[in-house]
Amino acid sequence: MFIEFCSEMRRPWDFWKSMVVSQTFITLAYLFYGCFVYGYQGQFTINPAYQSVSRYTLQTAGNSISFVTSSVAFTLFANIGCKSLYLNVLQRFCRAPAPHTKAGRIVWG
Repeated sequence: MFIEFCSEMRRPWDFWKSMVVSQTFITLAYLFYGCFVYGYQGQFTINPAYQSVSRYTLQTAGNSISFVTSSVAFTLFANIGCKSLYLNVLQRFCRAPAPHTKAGRIVWG
């Protein structure tokens, strides 16, 4: 999928810089969160960690946030996957129209 993301960008070499910065930030955020949860709940923390909270309302809030973020991630990956399929399979082998034309937008839709 990295190649597909790069092909959509105006300046593809910026992707590598942004990927390194974002992975560093994400790793630090996970490390901080893991240390925080382990510090409060100890070695018997269950996965996902917000299910270890004793109040049911906080567990429900955690489930809701998890559902929304999972839905967004699924939508983004499904869009890129479908576009890869359209460009690399349908356009090459089935002679589908280019996605920037009117007929291509209809077929893509």
